[in-house]
Parts: sequence; structure tokens; C-alpha cells
Amino acid sequence: MRVLMAAPFEAKGRYKGGISSVVNNMLLHKSALDECNLEIIKFNTCAVERAAGSDASFNKENIKNALYLYNTITDSIKENNPDILYYHSSVRYALLKDLLILRNAKINTKIKTVIHIHFADYEKIMTGNSLIDKLILSILKKYVDVIVFLSKTTMNSFVKHGIDRKKCTVIYNFNTLTLKESDISISTLNKDKTIRLLFVGTIGKRKGFFDLVKALERVDKNKYELHVCGEATDEESKELFEKCKNEMKINLVFHGFVSGEERDYIYKKADIMILPSYGEGLPMVILEAFSAGCAVISTNVGAIPEIVKDENGTIIEPGNIDALSQAISFYIDNPKTLLKIQKNNFQYSCKFTCEEFIYRVSEACKKGDNSE
Repeated sequence: MRVLMAAPFEAKGRYKGGISSVVNNMLLHKSALDECNLEIIKFNTCAVERAAGSDASFNKENIKNALYLYNTITDSIKENNPDILYYHSSVRYALLKDLLILRNAKINTKIKTVIHIHFADYEKIMTGNSLIDKLILSILKKYVDVIVFLSKTTMNSFVKHGIDRKKCTVIYNFNTLTLKESDISISTLNKDKTIRLLFVGTIGKRKGFFDLVKALERVDKNKYELHVCGEATDEESKELFEKCKNEMKINLVFHGFVSGEERDYIYKKADIMILPSYGEGLPMVILEAFSAGCAVISTNVGAIPEIVKDENGTIIEPGNIDALSQAISFYIDNPKTLLKIQKNNFQYSCKFTCEEFIYRVSEACKKGDNSE
């Protein structure tokens, strides 16, 4: 199958993780793509240089980018003659923009269409404007042949709003670490050990980073070290983060955006991954934490509750500073429980591989074919 894959292969100023990380890691697994008979033709949806944190907003650069994609995707389909247009999208007005582009391509070329929605909360995926949301649902019903969701809960929400279940499928994300079990640095049972906490993601309000900082004010500073990997999303977040670094001093180690061996090393030295986010799809960082033998503390948003169970970590409500600080302190004070979870999680991570993801993408591309 020749698949024209529309996705942010090049960030062009945007955050380098998320969807970009998913699609670029797929391309690294050529043997799995060959095994599934998938030939990926890249169509970069980040054609215009834009600022990080400008997603799903109306501004000159986003409009310029959208118009470029709208006018060029049909040409790309005619030039490359793919069997399928596989479009990676996100939420709200960005989703509407992508659907309008996909609709135009469908009308002009009659190509089979797949849209992969990288978020897992119906209310946050939709705009909240009844007319626009009806338009989104209408395009999904009429012009999209297959819809890929990140969670069963999200899929069921869309089915309740009139989407045909037969065109829906669920594909969980995958971890991108290359660690072996012998690489994993499992926590010791020494109560005096400094626990390494890890936060990976955009440094801002949505990911709950500043909630984590508040929670740590209630935790013994002699017992933890917070490692932060990521970038601030806006000027306000940058200023707040600089203040945090000054106040936390040696308790906070900032690595910036990391990848490759540096990223793997940071993960394998960590004990607990913390992501107190207010909105998510299925974060790859949690799956990476599993594969590094980390316990996970996160929130009950998106697909997270479908993969983080009691044997993997702790789930709390977004914004609950008390629950967050209590969860951190519990693992620090109960090293045997932490050790048990760490050992469980490396094995659990084997369910979330890129090879499995590629297989599921292949199956989604075939969905609805007469040959099924």
C-alpha cells in the first residue's frame, strides 16, 4: 500500500515531540513497514515556520500554512498516486482545518481517507461551538473512511454522537526507547536514597508542570531530585520556569529538549515519571517511562486511565496538589512498593512497541476493504 501520510514531519518552530515524534519514529522501522507492505510518502503539514504554542489558534502564520496545505495536497496525491491519504490531526480548530483539507482532497481525487486524532477527550477535541462541531462530525461521517482514536473511551464518545462504529478503530501510541532490561536502573530499598523524579514535556500550564512544583514544596527536599526535559511554551511560562529554577536550585536539573542516547540515559536513571497534565491523548512519555522501569504518577485525562493501573503507578485528578504531593511522598516512603512497580513496568511496556503500532496502522488502512 502506498500511503500519503500527512503529518508534521518537520516541526518548523513547533514542539518537536507529540505527533512529530510518532511519525518520524515510524519511518525508522523500515523492516516493520516492509513486513506490513506499507510505503510511506511524506506530506509535511508544517510548511510555514511558526512559534511553539501557537497550535489551534487563529493567526497569520497558521492561516498561511492552512491555505498552502489546502492548495497543494491534491497535487501531491495526483503526483504520487497513493492508495490512501492518512492524515494525523489533533484538536479543535486544528482538527477542523485538517478535515477541510482532507475533504477537499477527497472530493478532488476520491482517495480513501484515514484520520488519526491525537487526543483522547471528546470535549477537548471538539470546539464547543455547536455549529462548528456539527460541521466536524458531518465531515467525519461523509468524507472520512476510517477514524483512528487513541482510546476506547474517546471512540465510544464519537459513536454516541453519530459516528459509525464500523469505521472506527483504536491504536495506542508506542514507546521509543531502546533500553534492554539489563539497562534499567531499578530503585534500591535504601530509604535514604535520593529519588529521581522525571518530568518530560512542554513546560507550561497544560502539562501541569507548575502544579508539580507546588506539590514538591510539601515534600522533603533531601529525598528527591527533579529532572526536567522539555521547553517552555510561551514567555510567561519561561519567566515562571526561571523563577522555579532559582527557588529549587540543586533539587531541579534542567536538560532542555533531549533525544537519542541522552534521553535514554535520563530515563533509565529515573525512578518516577510525573505528568500532572490537564489534557492529553496517550502520552508517549508515559509509555517510555514504562520501558525505563519507572513508576508513573499522572492524571485521569485522555487515554491515561486505560493504561496506567494500580500496578503501574498512581492516577490523580488534574490540579489536585494535595493528591500529587501525597503520591510522591508515598513512593519515597515506601521503597518496596516502588521497586515492585518498577519491575512490573518494563515487562508491561512490551505491549506498546512501534512494530505493533505500524501493524495497527496497516490494519486501519485496510479497514472496510472488500478483501477483509
